[in-house]
Amino acid sequence: MPHRELDTLTRLGEMTLAISRASSIEQIYREALSAVAGVTGAACASVLLFDPDGVMRFKAWLNLSEHYRATVEGHTPWKPGQRDVSPVLVEDVAREPSLARFLSVIEAEGIKAMAMIPLVADGGTIGKFMVYHPDQHRFATPELHAAGIVAAHTAFAIDRQRAITALQLTERRLWETQRQESLVTMAGGIAHDFNNVLMGVMGNASVALADLPKDSPACEPLEDVLTGAQRAAELTQQLLAYTGKAPFALAGVDLSALVRESARLLSTLITRRATLSLDCPVGLPEIVGDATQLRQIALNLLTNASDALSEHTGTITLRTRQLDVDAPLLARAIPGHAMTPGPAVAMSVKDSGVGMDEATLQRIFDPFFTTKSHGRGLGLASVLGIVRGHKGAILVDTAPGQGTTFTVVLPASASQSVAATTPRGPTGLKPHHTVLIVDDEPLVRSACVRMLERTGANLLVAEDGLRALEVLASCTVDAVLLDLLMPRLSGEELLAQLRRDRPGLPVVVSSGYSTEAARFAEAGVPFIQKPYTPEVLLDVLGRAVSAR
Repeated sequence: MPHRELDTLTRLGEMTLAISRASSIEQIYREALSAVAGVTGAACASVLLFDPDGVMRFKAWLNLSEHYRATVEGHTPWKPGQRDVSPVLVEDVAREPSLARFLSVIEAEGIKAMAMIPLVADGGTIGKFMVYHPDQHRFATPELHAAGIVAAHTAFAIDRQRAITALQLTERRLWETQRQESLVTMAGGIAHDFNNVLMGVMGNASVALADLPKDSPACEPLEDVLTGAQRAAELTQQLLAYTGKAPFALAGVDLSALVRESARLLSTLITRRATLSLDCPVGLPEIVGDATQLRQIALNLLTNASDALSEHTGTITLRTRQLDVDAPLLARAIPGHAMTPGPAVAMSVKDSGVGMDEATLQRIFDPFFTTKSHGRGLGLASVLGIVRGHKGAILVDTAPGQGTTFTVVLPASASQSVAATTPRGPTGLKPHHTVLIVDDEPLVRSACVRMLERTGANLLVAEDGLRALEVLASCTVDAVLLDLLMPRLSGEELLAQLRRDRPGLPVVVSSGYSTEAARFAEAGVPFIQKPYTPEVLLDVLGRAVSAR
């Protein structure tokens, strides 16, 4: 073999080896450009690939102007996945009819000849090489053969890198989902236990305050205790919202109307340096949701957008629209959603603020994470939980210096829906009534006893479902206050047994951590969310007894 041919083959082997060893898609582009320019002697070259929308776009280039790239981008003789393709050789661009509309731009770029060399992977054509010459040029067979070898190695390397990336933009989503599930479990457990503690604090403080003379010096400190406990309860509600386990009052909601009705309140949340633009068309399909919680989504997202503007002037746009959710859209959503493809309504909040880098984006929905000097870091966490509780999804588009857009997508309602509510009627817990309090927390049991004992009713307690059955077997009760999460026999299991054996017995379900409020309401079972005040407890129990 002549020394010159051996040298050429050696150089070609080194080039293709560099392409094969590239560890990133960008490095593949760089090595491929260098190789194809080297084997063809071209002064200019480019790599173009089909994007998911089917348009061929520039990915890397050598000595090409932005104007040229913007003008000819998208032009290709092939379709995505097409097979049995061959290079397209243009020895004189002035004589090629398919380039006529680009000719002035091509000649201004100093290009007289070009070749389009297909990049073909297992799935067919994925893109092309372009090589350009400043003079009319006849492409020789050895030149095209070498370019074809480079193209084959490049297509293989790109296809392999895409597969690796897909396995990773999958492993990462799986890790994110598992991480979010762990945080949800932790937050829900904290909220449940904390609500039980608050139940004891609020219940006992309320009873003590009611027993004191109004001029007692202890009244003001107890009122402060109740205020603090109420604020703590609001925090646990935000944690429950994050877990998707806050109880919802479901009804048909017109998202556009909800935003328009709240416009004045929403406008007070943003900095005076910002301009708020609302785009909320009429006639959108209804969604089934909790209007209060959905309004909270808008409030939290607008507050976040306002903070993103910092001290700068800018624009915040809140938009609602109808769309059809498909698999590609859901693939971009924050992991952990339970949404499925179909008709939906979206609410997006876009700001022209500082944007976020990837590291910040990965943590923005974590409870207690914040980039601000103020705040508790629960705003976006609760938004995520509320959306999940409504079986929706969230998408975030952001980049440093380019602002951020949060898009909340919620399933459209197939029919009108109304909230399930407890019927109003006469109320009253009397001295002759007997109430069984079933809860595994001693602090909650004692607080409930103190809250109810002023009624004169006979109060019995049980620490779990099995003990409750023993009490019920030995005496007659008029109502049961039942906690859901208990050892041995849970509240859910006890309720099912009571519905079977004592269908007329009034039962009020209580919990600090439940997704089942709507289900209980639909089944006609009153539900009371911990922590609650003596007034709320008396009202719910009294109505349950009276309804009997």
